[in-house]
Amino acid sequence: MEVRFKQENSVLIIAVTGRLDTIAASEFQAEVMNSIDTGTNRIAIDCSGLDYISSAGLRSILIIAQKACQANGGLACCCLRGLVKKVFEISKFSLIVPTFDSLEEAFNNKLLRN
Repeated sequence: MEVRFKQENSVLIIAVTGRLDTIAASEFQAEVMNSIDTGTNRIAIDCSGLDYISSAGLRSILIIAQKACQANGGLACCCLRGLVKKVFEISKFSLIVPTFDSLEEAFNNKLLRN
């Protein structure tokens, strides 16, 4: 798994590439939680490069979303495709964490605006 962070206005864009599985999930969660602890509370996770997500990966996203909400912010996942999109649909995870087809749609959502 590769994770790239980019700040755009008040939103932290996290581009995840590869597999967000049991091994990678805890490292991913720790990195993002550290960003929230330092003041970032609006997060967009770009899943366009994500090939696989396990239940541990979903759990880490849920924990991050809860922490962002507690910090008066929000989290959205965008650019879901392939198997990752199916996992979100089958598990109904998108009912818990908002999903968008593009980063632009995520930015237009009130959850990620100031």
